Amino acid sequence: MPSRIREGLRPLGLTLTTAATLDTALPFLNDGNFVAVFVNLTARRYDPLAAIQALKRATTLPVLAFAGHVETEKHAAARAAGADLVVANSSVALHLAQLLPRLLSANAADH
Repeated sequence: MPSRIREGLRPLGLTLTTAATLDTALPFLNDGNFVAVFVNLTARRYDPLAAIQALKRATTLPVLAFAGHVETEKHAAARAAGADLVVANSSVALHLAQLLPRLLSANAADH
């Protein structure tokens, strides 16, 4: 999925930075170089819901969470955890150029 996100960000003039753990990512997220955080709801190396909650506590960045379109329970849990936008993997892969402005404008309205 990271390669699909990279490709979707490229036309927007943005790049993707990945982090192995939330602990390694958090110190950098508020430095002004990031516009959003993407959370894979099917990740196994970390608890995605706990990550969303921690991100929402520690940053003002909008969180876009994604999982397969049939994983509706994960989608609902991500919304409950505080994700700003929850979409299917295919939407991230195919429609990132439309999703990111929506995510950023929704976050701007909240802050």
